[in-house]
Amino acid sequence: AEALTRRGPGPFQVLYRTASMNAAARWMVDHGLPPPARGVRNTGEQAILVGPSEACGAYIGLVGPE
Repeated sequence: AEALTRRGPGPFQVLYRTASMNAAARWMVDHGLPPPARGVRNTGEQAILVGPSEACGAYIGLVGPE
């Protein structure tokens, strides 16, 4: 915890494969989070990215079908 305080959000990343990115995004919004950013991974896959301010200091990526 002390290292996180000194350095801020680190390179902590989690990648989840989901059955539906739309359902995941809808769940987040329904639970009070801002709509997640959408983009394309370096593999060409569509993805959702949730940043450290909404994900306890980590970057969380979700990939899968719409």
